[in-house]
Amino acid sequence: MIRERICYSIVAMDFRLNPRSEVECQKVATRLWWSQWTASKEKHGKKNLLRRDKIDLKLYFDHGRIVSSRMQMIFPLMVCILLQGVAWSRTWTDASGKKMEAEIISADATNVTVNKAGKKFTIALEKLSESDRTFVSEWIEQQKEANPNPQGGGTSKGGGDQFDGKPFVKGGKVNLYEYEYDADTLKRVQKIHKGKDTGYRVAIAVPADFDPSMPQKVFIANTAVNNDGERSRGNTGVMGMYAKDCIDAGWVCLTYDSNIGRSNNNSDIYCAFDLLNKVWPKSKEWSFAVGGFSGGAKGCFDPCGFLIKHDYNVVGALLIGCNEDWSGKGKERYKASSSGYKKMKVFLSTGDKDNLVPEASVNSVLNSLKSNGLKNVKSESFSGGHAVHKPHIADALKWFASTEK
Repeated sequence: MIRERICYSIVAMDFRLNPRSEVECQKVATRLWWSQWTASKEKHGKKNLLRRDKIDLKLYFDHGRIVSSRMQMIFPLMVCILLQGVAWSRTWTDASGKKMEAEIISADATNVTVNKAGKKFTIALEKLSESDRTFVSEWIEQQKEANPNPQGGGTSKGGGDQFDGKPFVKGGKVNLYEYEYDADTLKRVQKIHKGKDTGYRVAIAVPADFDPSMPQKVFIANTAVNNDGERSRGNTGVMGMYAKDCIDAGWVCLTYDSNIGRSNNNSDIYCAFDLLNKVWPKSKEWSFAVGGFSGGAKGCFDPCGFLIKHDYNVVGALLIGCNEDWSGKGKERYKASSSGYKKMKVFLSTGDKDNLVPEASVNSVLNSLKSNGLKNVKSESFSGGHAVHKPHIADALKWFASTEK
């Protein structure tokens, strides 16, 4: 069980570092220094250790995520980290020794505000342990680095831009916004679904030249829910797996969650797109694609069904490491039109050594997709196992945006 974690999406590959990549890793190390994780050896496979000066990072891999027990960085493993800025969870300790697992939301020189199971608490720093105070101090510095001029009128990375009256930074930063459900939505969640969520989150990353009045291509990140940890991290917890590739391709990267992660109802997606339409009215005319890995790939067709039902232009679905077709489930749930499905492209990405997705499973998915009316399908393989192959994300986005069949 991970008792202390920070939500990073990390992609790593083994190779000899050159001087340029070493500089990049030094920047990464600076960010990692103040973050602490404790990982279970039983649940996470141990990877190489890198050593550099006083930083020592033990890497453990879990479906493309890395968690560590002590923050030390070593080489020659190249670690490309896309800082999400969305959910920083740790175990907090007060002066009496009482502990609490919660995510930091905001902080200043005297107080820190955290989210525990959907409820917000403001705590005086003087009541917390020294390590917690150090963490908060470093967190504040990191926020300043990521958004040096949140209220200013400058144009660098969209420093003067806003989203629904809140600071909005362009150029690849993941902007996270949290809202409470309105009274009617909250009543429906609690009475009909018996849900514990009381609000929702929207995470957005956009290119530096983003203009909401112009046509845009939007990729929606979707995650698997196989355990409580994945449920808590939610879609926003995997945002970093896709954000940079989207920005590099000129796409917007977007996702949504309830305030407790993935919930047992779909109020989050309804609220998220109501908000998007309110803030950016032209978004109804944009093009959308959905993507995910493993269980997140199978679940892609739920947001696809929602979007098609509500007359959005859905151009593609990216299925990474997918061993089952759920396209019929999304279509049935939302009573989405067959015409919307037929024009959608589907890109399958599978490792040639993926024990969870053998060739027979790939063929089964392909046959099922076609029987469900999805005939514009491309299946590509790469050398590897059950993992995200980054070049295929770029290939899929390029194909979705093209007129190529």
